[in-house]
Amino acid sequence: MSNSSVKSLDNLTKSFVFTKRLPADEAIPSPDVITTKLQRISRPVKKAAFTFVAPEPVKEPKLLAIAEKTAREVLNLEEINNWSEEQKTEFLEVVSGNRVVKGTSPWAHCYGGHQFGFFAGQLGDGRVISLFEAINAKNERWELQLKGVGKTPFSRAADGFAVLRSSIREFLGSEAMAALGVPTTRVLSIVHTPKRMVQREVLETGSIVSRLSPSWIRFGSFEIFFYRMERKQLRSLADFVVEEVYGLNPLENPEYEKYGNRYGRLFNKISRQTARMVAHWQAVGFCHGVMNTDNMSILGLTIDYGPFAFLDNYDPNWICNHSDYEGRYSFRNQPTACLWNLLKLSHTFQELIGAGDEVDKQWFLDANYPNGNDDDAPSKKDEILRNGKEIIDLKLGFQTLQQTDLEIIITPLLNLLAAHIVDYHHFFRSLCSFSTTSSNSPSIFIKDLLTRSVNLEKALSDFNSWFEIYKQRLLSEDSNDINRSIKMKQINPKFVLRNWVAEEVIESVERGDSEVLKRVLQMCENPFKEWGVDPSEFQQEAARFCGDVPAWGLGIQCSCSS
Repeated sequence: MSNSSVKSLDNLTKSFVFTKRLPADEAIPSPDVITTKLQRISRPVKKAAFTFVAPEPVKEPKLLAIAEKTAREVLNLEEINNWSEEQKTEFLEVVSGNRVVKGTSPWAHCYGGHQFGFFAGQLGDGRVISLFEAINAKNERWELQLKGVGKTPFSRAADGFAVLRSSIREFLGSEAMAALGVPTTRVLSIVHTPKRMVQREVLETGSIVSRLSPSWIRFGSFEIFFYRMERKQLRSLADFVVEEVYGLNPLENPEYEKYGNRYGRLFNKISRQTARMVAHWQAVGFCHGVMNTDNMSILGLTIDYGPFAFLDNYDPNWICNHSDYEGRYSFRNQPTACLWNLLKLSHTFQELIGAGDEVDKQWFLDANYPNGNDDDAPSKKDEILRNGKEIIDLKLGFQTLQQTDLEIIITPLLNLLAAHIVDYHHFFRSLCSFSTTSSNSPSIFIKDLLTRSVNLEKALSDFNSWFEIYKQRLLSEDSNDINRSIKMKQINPKFVLRNWVAEEVIESVERGDSEVLKRVLQMCENPFKEWGVDPSEFQQEAARFCGDVPAWGLGIQCSCSS
């Protein structure tokens, strides 16, 4: 494929590795035998990674916005301004689910998962359908999905649709996270379906999001096979992830040798990617809200944007999901939740890892374990499981670096932010302007951030003490104020997609004004820009969205219902 932009979704270079290599639903072994009843009725899908299913057509869909950065950089689509009306119509037909691209056969993933600590059995893509895998100019494979396009066999008692408010949040949230440098899936477009009414807490209009990921396989994809004791399918999935998702060569790096065979190395890689992802979450003040194992990507990507939120005031105990009554997935608990999820994933890998070099022998493939000569000795299977556990335990000993900065700078600062109710993002953006040479009281420049402190005098005193330590730390490495400020402003965003901003966008779109959605998308895609300064770029609105959180917008929680 050349580096030049392609014109449409139809002429993207495509692949179908997932559906060709992994086991299909035995009831629908080929897209040629799909029946309306089989694809729309909820039912167990055994010994399968997916089932073929087509999107449900919808009347009068309206294209609200396209994430042009994703279209250009991920799929190499032609600049949208150059599209003809015919191209726009063809695009809308595909991303609304009204037309299946010629030569493709859509499908829905099968997976299970632990939800709030309990295994829930079969879950799967109940309202998401994958269209095809696209190969871009970098030879990267991206699986394109539609969310909110009707029932699949995994819908259970649900309708298979999505509502406008949740679709807007996912559309903006995915691109905001990507621009912040957080590992995430991407979105391509959002479609409003005003003729499709969807019942949630109230009756709402529907919407469809098209989204992309190199892989949508999750921890729960392994769990469904493991708990059903579908051993061959579990191994097929593991081999697929090793060979097609991560690739054999990266896992052959010598640094992975201590983690055993290719499955041990794979688990190690997944663990590292997951740790990297949650570290990013904590750094940018992001709360996922529903960290069930079916929402955990094997690539360490942020997926399934439900009741997510960015922190307003710094509160480590903040719970963004009002259905999370016990705070299982509070901001503070996210790293622990990731570790718990990895432990659940490790159970599915234990036998494959423990077999070591014997994992490809016929007796292991057939689960025909040899009998030992000594009745008192552990069985071969017990030995393999024990070996697997030892390798897994080696990986999961996450250790925090005990550096002076953590004890003297970082932890005291976080305690101050919590104690004096300081806006997390505004503080760090303001810190970009900290001067080591100013004769003014160090805390003066953040005085406006202390309006919610119950004791302003103590807050100023506490921060003055901290700033003095911070200043000495900077001076110890001859930090230059100007250079440091430039670099810090490339890390600490000016704009953050807070829940109150998303709420205003949702309300505007529901009233028929989709332009604000496009403007906020620009801000999501460029979070470090000095918004509100340039009078030519919706200055007043941008300044307000980057400003203080209104009283009504503080600490908005969302539900899983979407």
